[in-house]
Amino acid sequence: MLYSVSNWKDVVQPALQSKKEEFHMLGYINVTEETIWEYLLENERTWKKRVHLHKVVQDILHLKMSDYMNRLTINSYIDLEAKSRSGNQLASILEDIENTRSARSEG
Repeated sequence: MLYSVSNWKDVVQPALQSKKEEFHMLGYINVTEETIWEYLLENERTWKKRVHLHKVVQDILHLKMSDYMNRLTINSYIDLEAKSRSGNQLASILEDIENTRSARSEG
């Protein structure tokens, strides 16, 4: 049967739990069922709007820790870059405010 991927989350919960427990046994205790599901939604380009249940379960059970960790690392670099850019913007705004304040006090 074909269903929307979001409809399968509750059905595949045992597979998500199994994969989470596998990762925990390997020492990755911060992995949750939700983060595994988010990873799969983000990375499974083969999942169209509709997919067979067996494909979802297969993708969960075949997920490699290295692939999961690589994606987390890339996402953390992206977040760091975004924060860095927003920090630079904040510094620029604060500099503009200081320049405006200095110009007013001089004038």
